[in-house]
Amino acid sequence: MADTDEALTYLNAGNDFYDQGLYKEAIGQYRKATEINPEYAAAYNNWGLALSAQKLYGEAIGQYRKATEIKPDYVYAYNNWGNALSAQKLYGEAIGQYRKATEIKPDYETAYNNWGNALYAQEKYPEAIGQYRKATEISPDYETAYNNWGLALSAQKLYAEAIGQYRKATEIKPDYETA
Repeated sequence: MADTDEALTYLNAGNDFYDQGLYKEAIGQYRKATEINPEYAAAYNNWGLALSAQKLYGEAIGQYRKATEIKPDYVYAYNNWGNALSAQKLYGEAIGQYRKATEIKPDYETAYNNWGNALYAQEKYPEAIGQYRKATEISPDYETAYNNWGLALSAQKLYAEAIGQYRKATEIKPDYETA
């Protein structure tokens, strides 16, 4: 039990460093957590997030892979893996990871939104809208998915419909801003 507590302490310290944008320090803490507990899937996943934040996507994918090897139903690692692939414009592979996440957790709205983003990036707007719709059916207050849905409509020159989706986003979060 002491080893588990010590590994958790390193994971939490890593998370604190991550939250401050101190990614190298975070990785050091995640590494210590996995040295204590080599089967600590969350530490590998978070290590991957810290690598992704530094745009080290190939290394990040290695950490997500380890997390899912340890815990094959780790939906967040599959989603994060998909994000790392999308960041490299490997959208087909990314969609495969989002699909895995949603097969394991059919109500994982974030994975549907990210899947929609990968389709959007490929200019597959109607398919992207289908994923954004799923995300909002699961989570009716998911303002980002409504905004993304609006962007996909706008890309098809369906401006009135797009405005309707943007309005939904701002009704949910009046100060909603896109990046």
